[in-house]
Parts: sequence; C-alpha cells; structure tokens
Amino acid sequence: MFNFVIKFAFDPGETHLSKLYKFLETKLKELKVEDFLLEIQEKEVMVKNTTKTNFSKIFASALKKFPGIYYTYEDEVALKWYAVNVPSGRENTFSIKIRNIVNGDDNFGEVFLPMVKETAWDKLGNEKVLDKVMYPGYIFVETMHIGRLKNILQSLDSKIKPSILQETLSNDDIEKIKNRKEEDCFLSKKHSYSIGDPVIISAAKFNGLNGIVEEIHEDEPGEELKIAISMFGRCIYARVGFSDVKKIER
Repeated sequence: MFNFVIKFAFDPGETHLSKLYKFLETKLKELKVEDFLLEIQEKEVMVKNTTKTNFSKIFASALKKFPGIYYTYEDEVALKWYAVNVPSGRENTFSIKIRNIVNGDDNFGEVFLPMVKETAWDKLGNEKVLDKVMYPGYIFVETMHIGRLKNILQSLDSKIKPSILQETLSNDDIEKIKNRKEEDCFLSKKHSYSIGDPVIISAAKFNGLNGIVEEIHEDEPGEELKIAISMFGRCIYARVGFSDVKKIER
C-alpha cells in the first residue's frame, strides 16, 4: 500500500481542491478500494492506503479533468509477517485456500507453511522420512493490510475460524524458520512427541518393546517421557529419554 500526494502546477484555490477531492472519492468507491483515506493539505490532496494499480487508473482519469496536476510518492506501507492460528491438522488446507484468495493482490506477499523432515518407524522397525508441519496449528502470512487478512479468514468455510496473533514477526524470525534453525525460532520446539504416540523403546531394560507416550516432561532435568507398556496382561510404566524411543508411524 502506498500514500500519494496530488499537486497542482499552479495555485488551485479551495474550489479546485474541493472538486478534486470529490472526484477522487467517487473514483475510489467505484473501484471498491477498501480503507482508503483522503486529506486536503493546503494546495494538495493526499490519497492514503491504495495500490499503484488503483492509483494509476484514478490519476489517469483525474488528469483529463484537472490539467496541470502531478503526483509524488510518500512512504510505502511495508509488508509485515503475521502468525495465523488454524485448526491443527488442516494447516496445508488453509494455506492453499488463503494463497489462492490473495494471489495477485498487492496487499499480500508470501503465504508460508514451514515443513520439516521427520524420521519415523513402522511396526516392523522400518525407517521412513515424513514431511511434518514444523509448528502445528500455525501458518505465516505476509501482508500490509491486516484488516483485509481478517476479512479473508472470516470468509473461509470453517466452523473454527482462523485467528491472527497480533504481534508481528520480523524478517529475521521468518529467515530462521526457513533455515530450519528451530532452536532460535520464536515458537521453538524441543521434540516431536505427543501424548498418545506409539513408540518403540530402545533403552536397555525395555529394548524392543512397544509402548504409548503417557506423559512428557520436557522441562525437568533429563527431559524424560513416561511410556505405558503392556506386559503379561497388565500395564507398566517406564521413564526414558527422548533419544531412547522411536516413533511408530500410525
């Protein structure tokens, strides 16, 4: 989004300024430009929050009606990154929907869904490499118009509407995510386990046994998992480190 200042090559007087203001207002509404602002400042009219494409159309029409006008740029409204909270497990679906809607819209930059490679093992112990969402429940959208993004999210066909985290992310945050430096990211994650995950234990005493993740103690010394194991018709529990188990692909 940009701010433009339309000036006259001569002293326009209040009448010309007023007519130009009304003309611009009508044209902006005809183009259905959202959230634009018009201001009269001494001998000029400022058009705020519009795109280059829309302004070019408006100015071409205005020049025919008001010979002797010209324009200058003012500061550009920068693109900013926002984290969008979406239903977990549907990150890819929502990122595609949003990407399709904003494609070609000057208000938006990139729609980014970070993925990582994760190693998992099936019931036979065979290793597989899977693509997994780095931050479940989040996608990242670059926009200069948060109001437009909110409207898009509300228009999506979903019982649970996505929401925007109000704090913006810096370009450095996004670059760290893209470079897979997870330990430095603003949403860092120390492990890939969830309660209920089936695993194979490799710790000596329980080596080769299957179990279910019962508890995760990532903030305690040793960062242990509590695993429920079925043995001899009853359930026993083992506390092991993250490196002592392998996730079984469901």
